[in-house]
Amino acid sequence: MLEPIKEYCRQKSLPALNALVVRRDTGLPGSGAEADETDIDAVLTYDWRTRHPHTPSEAEFEAAMAAR
Repeated sequence: MLEPIKEYCRQKSLPALNALVVRRDTGLPGSGAEADETDIDAVLTYDWRTRHPHTPSEAEFEAAMAAR
């Protein structure tokens, strides 16, 4: 389920927001997330205020879904 989010972020050169979904027991992304602490740090330190709101269009969402 997180793959389209990861792919959309990759296509838009954004930090991988899927990295923020972590396991309760470890506080780290699960094995399927393909993310690590570096990815979490990238999301948290990225200056999101410099970008317009990221609401994908229907076409962008479909492209991200197809890429997974």
